[in-house]
Amino acid sequence: MAKLLIRGGRIIDPSQGLDTTGDLLIEEHADEGSHLRRRDIAHLNLVHVAMGEPRRIMLLAFLNASLNVGLNWLLRPVFGIPGLALSTSVTALVMTTALYASLVERLRTRRQEGAASG
Repeated sequence: MAKLLIRGGRIIDPSQGLDTTGDLLIEEHADEGSHLRRRDIAHLNLVHVAMGEPRRIMLLAFLNASLNVGLNWLLRPVFGIPGLALSTSVTALVMTTALYASLVERLRTRRQEGAASG
């Protein structure tokens, strides 16, 4: 079971009216497997926001929308409605991969900064 602890991040939960600074522990449950779901993408977004990087999320969201429109424009004439579904699936996969890669890179940078200062 994988765990990720982010110390001193901003924690926002509109459903509970929560906007505070604190530690955030994210755990992967063994019974859920490794398949990414829509809520997993939302968790990756929250982790970036908690780490103080909302601009990175906005940039990736803009790239996501641009990629989706471009793929729709290319695939719809060829495949019709299944082309739209394919472009949405490819865009979701690219977005999830980009969010994950961005998170890994940021965590690696934070570790290096921590090792250099401590």
